[in-house]
Amino acid sequence: MTNNGFIVRENPEYNRNRRFPSLTMSGIALMIFLFLFFGASVVLSVMVVYKPELMQSYGFNMINIIVSQLLCMLPPVLIAMQISRCDFLSSLRLRKGVNAVQVIILLAVAGGAFFFTNGINNIFVMLLESLGYVTSSDSFTITTYGQLIFSALLYGILPAFCEEFFFRGLVLRSFERFSPAAAVMMSSLLFGLMHGNLQQVLFAAVFGVILAVVVLVTDSIVPAMILHFTNNFAAMILSYLPGLMNMQEETEQVYTEADIFISSGVWVVLGAFILLVSLTGYIFYTRRRNRIKYGYSKPEELTYGFAGVLDSQRYYTDSCGFTRFENRAGKHPVLAYLMLGGFIAAECVMLMLDFITSYA
Repeated sequence: MTNNGFIVRENPEYNRNRRFPSLTMSGIALMIFLFLFFGASVVLSVMVVYKPELMQSYGFNMINIIVSQLLCMLPPVLIAMQISRCDFLSSLRLRKGVNAVQVIILLAVAGGAFFFTNGINNIFVMLLESLGYVTSSDSFTITTYGQLIFSALLYGILPAFCEEFFFRGLVLRSFERFSPAAAVMMSSLLFGLMHGNLQQVLFAAVFGVILAVVVLVTDSIVPAMILHFTNNFAAMILSYLPGLMNMQEETEQVYTEADIFISSGVWVVLGAFILLVSLTGYIFYTRRRNRIKYGYSKPEELTYGFAGVLDSQRYYTDSCGFTRFENRAGKHPVLAYLMLGGFIAAECVMLMLDFITSYA
């Protein structure tokens, strides 16, 4: 029996391929994102040219984050999922959640990840500065505690849903057709490149690895959403709270490069320790919970040779009635790789422009 061109097996209960959108679908989503983001950037940039004061405007920056997430990040996922005809809830891992114990452990993971990733990123930015790169500040004006809480929630909630659906949902799933390792590394690389600037690319890529790991272990996108929200919320609060509390003199203290390097090294070591302990505890507890609740310690996607199992179900009937085998990248692998390469090339150009314009 066939369903949407795929052969449906008696066992398992439903076709495993319905959980795994192809790499072609991810490529389509990435291209749509580039198009939407470029269009939105042009419109917003024109507004800033005519009114430069908008760069510091609170309202303009709130509109900016809403546009980038709800209009640029979310639609490509919905379109790709509709085209793929995959099961939405299973593909985006929305059928399972986490309990209170897992949430508590995840908060510790978030703390370790915050110190570790920021420490590594600070050292990376220092290296860039030694090559002539000048860091920029995109900060806007926050004058009340209400504005701070609202912006922290907005910057926390929207990326926690939209970016996670995109990269730990659609993109991670499409690369799981190859292997879990490929899924973690490629989804994290693309997540880092998506940010389009050198100040965030390494931070986002490393953080993306942590997010992908907790998603695979839990077989749920919820823990990644929790980590993403916690990181963004904390970063926003720590960035603007000192100013509201009239602590500018302390925050504007001049530090030497040696001071920053040493403090960043301490962050890396401390964060790595907290992250290692908490993430190990999370994996151990989650596997125990899975075994009790679902009857297995880890999802089948993490079992050895699972990609081969998917291969055995990847036959389809073409329009002429011939049975064909679908490539792991999809029915149109060349197109998939071209779109993937196009996205990587476009984002690398953005990184180069970021360096050149800063240096100039």
